[in-house]
Amino acid sequence: MDAWVSREMSRLNQPVIKRDIIPGSDHADEVAEVERDIDELDLDAGDAIERFTALRAERARLLALPTEPDRVVEQETGETIAQLWARLDGPERRAALLQDGVRVTAYRQDGEIVADLSAASVAYLAAEQGFGEW
Repeated sequence: MDAWVSREMSRLNQPVIKRDIIPGSDHADEVAEVERDIDELDLDAGDAIERFTALRAERARLLALPTEPDRVVEQETGETIAQLWARLDGPERRAALLQDGVRVTAYRQDGEIVADLSAASVAYLAAEQGFGEW
């Protein structure tokens, strides 16, 4: 089965695509910091009301700011899946297949063993491990 998978992966000439996720912003960290400052406010201090008013205004300002969703930036690595496969050693190949959830299905049909790589599974290879995406 290993030889069959290797042969099939070596035939894939689609480009490897690296996917980077650029985190968006919802200002949640800043809002949380202001809320902590409000919680820690010394109510016996002479300027407590002024500080509370200022912190409340800052919280409202932050909540009114526009949010920005995460962005996905995709870029071809200049390598094909076949080239990547040739570069990886045995344990790296196994890790790449497992991480991507590649499924190999083998069954008998008309007395012969037929094997198939799931189409969805070879479409992507997780970028977190540096393999990029397929």
